This record gives sequence, structure tokens and C-alpha cells, in this order.
Amino acid sequence: MAYYNNPRMLKEQLKFIGALDPEVRAHLDLTIVDDCSPDSPAIDVWRNPGVREARLYRMLVDLAWNWTSCKNLAVAEAQTEWVLMTDIDHYVPEGTLRTVLQMDADPDTIYRFTRVTAPDMTPYKPHPNSWFMTCDMFRRLGGYDENFAGTYGNDGRFGADCRRLAGDIVLLDRPLIRVPREVVKDASTRGMDRKGPENDRKKAEIMALGLPKRTGRFPWKRLR
Repeated sequence: MAYYNNPRMLKEQLKFIGALDPEVRAHLDLTIVDDCSPDSPAIDVWRNPGVREARLYRMLVDLAWNWTSCKNLAVAEAQTEWVLMTDIDHYVPEGTLRTVLQMDADPDTIYRFTRVTAPDMTPYKPHPNSWFMTCDMFRRLGGYDENFAGTYGNDGRFGADCRRLAGDIVLLDRPLIRVPREVVKDASTRGMDRKGPENDRKKAEIMALGLPKRTGRFPWKRLR
């Protein structure tokens, strides 16, 4: 998961993970990458919620919407064969974790999840930025393209890579829980523009350059 000025959500996320069955937590590594939060760095609320290993990193350049670099770093540093990538405002329920831990997953297949919204667990459309795949598959995809760092809405490009290169994409009938701001005030990033003409212009200019995909552009350090 990437983090950007989400201290309450991170506290709730760690609390949620810490309440999982110890048998499940014993098989999990947790990686959070702080996207150079200027106001509320993740280190201020960080703790290991009882998983096998918990790692915290921080990007050293504060660039808008640079979560793609955060996720590239998280997978590059992963010590596991498989990774489940999601966002800080999504819980992964125990039943979903048990499924991915126990199923005979195909390394040539990429998996997605259904989704519900807290607190009523109302069904919601699948999240475009949550994936379960091998680290090797992520490398074969080339990761997220950091040429587009600083622009919003780059999950679609990664999804297109997945559809083009994976042997199959399977939607598991297991949910993630979306946490809206009405439930946790800082669940998602605030105070930055998302879509708009300027964002579209920047993306179009970058695309016109036809640059090869880039990863690992920005400096970082491990904190825990």
C-alpha cells in the first residue's frame, strides 16, 4: 500500500490487520510506502500489527500522485513470491486472505477481487487498483510507468498491460472493503486536484514522447 497524509486510516488499517487470526498474520508480510507525506508521515503512527514482517519505506521526493512509484518500490523490495497490492483505504478481510493463501494460484494468472463499501458492506464495483499476482508477473508487466508520475489516473494503463500480457485475469468472488471518508476522514488523499484539463494535457504530452516504460526514478529510504 502507498500512504500520503493518512494517519487515521493507517491506524485503522493496522488495527484491522492486528485483529486477524494469528494463524493468518503469521503468513503475511506488510509493506507500506509513504509517498513523502509533508504533514503526517507514516512513521508517526507506524507499528507492526503482528504480521511475519512489516516494512516501512519513504519516498524522498514529494510529487503529486506518485503512488505508482510507491508500489513499484514495494514489489521490488518484496521477499515473497506473491503480492497483493491495494490502497490504504481498502481492508483485506480475513476470508479473502485465507482464500489467496490456500488456493492453488496459477503464476501466469492475475487475480482481482469483488468489493463492498463500509460500514454497511454495500456491493460496489471492483477496484481498478487492487491486484494479486506473482512478483515475477509484475516484473514481466514492467510495473507502473513512472514517466507519468505527477499525473492522476494511471491505473488504467497498468490494467491494459495486465489484460495484454497475462495468461488470464480472474475475478475472485472474495471482497475487499472500501473505506470512504464518511467512515474515516482521511481514508483517501485530500487537497490535490484529480482529473482536469491540465492533468489531461500533461499526460498527452508525455504519451506523445513515446518513452519506454521507466521504474525506480525516485530516491527512497527504508525506515523500519
